[in-house]
Amino acid sequence: MIDTHCHVVFGVDDGAQCIEDSLRMIDVAVKHGMTKILCTPHSIPGHRYQRNTLEYLSKNFEVLKAKIEECNYPIELYLGSEFQATDDSIEWIKEHKVVTLNKTNRVLAELPWYYGGKTSHSEEYYLQLLLDEGYRVIVAHPERYESVQKDFTTLKRWREMGCFFQVNRTSLIKNGEAPHVQDVAWRMVKEGYCDVIASDAHGYIGMRINRLDDIYEILEQEISPEFARRVCVDNPNCSITGDEYKI
Repeated sequence: MIDTHCHVVFGVDDGAQCIEDSLRMIDVAVKHGMTKILCTPHSIPGHRYQRNTLEYLSKNFEVLKAKIEECNYPIELYLGSEFQATDDSIEWIKEHKVVTLNKTNRVLAELPWYYGGKTSHSEEYYLQLLLDEGYRVIVAHPERYESVQKDFTTLKRWREMGCFFQVNRTSLIKNGEAPHVQDVAWRMVKEGYCDVIASDAHGYIGMRINRLDDIYEILEQEISPEFARRVCVDNPNCSITGDEYKI
């Protein structure tokens, strides 16, 4: 399995705070059958974590990657970011400063929901701006956004624009999220608006850890083995390689 949204790189956001935290998170990932991790630290221009450019993030990422190789962990690490789209991010988008997924044209885009920078435009404005600049947009955890919770057809509009969707593992497992969030997430799965499932792990204990094996088994039973593989293995791998998703 491949995790394409998590906060494993130490000392750059609200995830791992030291390299020991990172290693504990990766221990969890290996234990639960993860073979690749796409690290996606927060990148929020004009707000906290605005320093998280490719150059800045690469420093601690390379230290962690070297440690993983030195210790012979059976896992591969790649670098991206969780890029929040706000007014302050417009310049980054137009100047192509966004830290994309493994240097492809794919970007994991977060929309402000409980914290973030100023937004003077609609959510569609920022998504369209990314698309117009040549980025392939994967919207991070849409099930959490009030706009989607209030109007599920929002996803249809975003899909027609050309966006893809990443659902959090915890939004699909028992007691992982609030019931209304889980309702939206399962509807996304059943109605074709879930392209990737990821952990969004921020630590090595609790619910949001680096694992997908439990939701993989649930999806095999509830949907199909083919769907489980698509959203937990095949499409996540495409996030790394830049190949086209299966939808």
